[in-house]
Amino acid sequence: MKARAPLLSLALALSLAACAPSGPNPRYYVLSGPAAPASSAVSGPRLGVLPVTMPGYLDQPQLVTRDANGVGIHVDAFSRWGEELSLGVSRLLCESLAAHGRPAVSLRTGARTEERLVVEVLRFDGTPGGSATLDALWTLQRRGRILASGRTVLEEAAGKDTESLIQAQSKLVFRLGSALAEALPPALPAETDEDRRR
Repeated sequence: MKARAPLLSLALALSLAACAPSGPNPRYYVLSGPAAPASSAVSGPRLGVLPVTMPGYLDQPQLVTRDANGVGIHVDAFSRWGEELSLGVSRLLCESLAAHGRPAVSLRTGARTEERLVVEVLRFDGTPGGSATLDALWTLQRRGRILASGRTVLEEAAGKDTESLIQAQSKLVFRLGSALAEALPPALPAETDEDRRR
């Protein structure tokens, strides 16, 4: 029994070491835009924003950065999104569209709208100490008919720390909303029953 005691103590110590945290606690981030003034509410037909499609390499909670060479990526295990990234992009995009005169709502809420905006993100990452890039395809539809489509590529300078990179990415989404509000044709009035019968 005395010979086995040191072995049991060693096994217990190894078990406790395996359960101990292997690094710092992860930090969580969300995309955020400038605070909207109280008088910024815009009335009129709302544009429905369908769930934003993200590239596969961003389909994870960890923050993904791009190496300076432009081809390598780094997954930061201790920097994570506080919400699904596609949800954050949709939310901030709706805020930006509304702030630039196009009331918008995410169709994840079940809202019914005459016009729908489809956004496919091709790239949304950045290099700390370099720049952040947003590359997105977009299509405006009305009852299945395409009214407008295009591709928008934006860049924003990023600082060396994670917080400044997230801020740069937030600015990119807000700038995308501004660009779309300018590029999209004016909102059409809601269709009447007579219009639908034609």
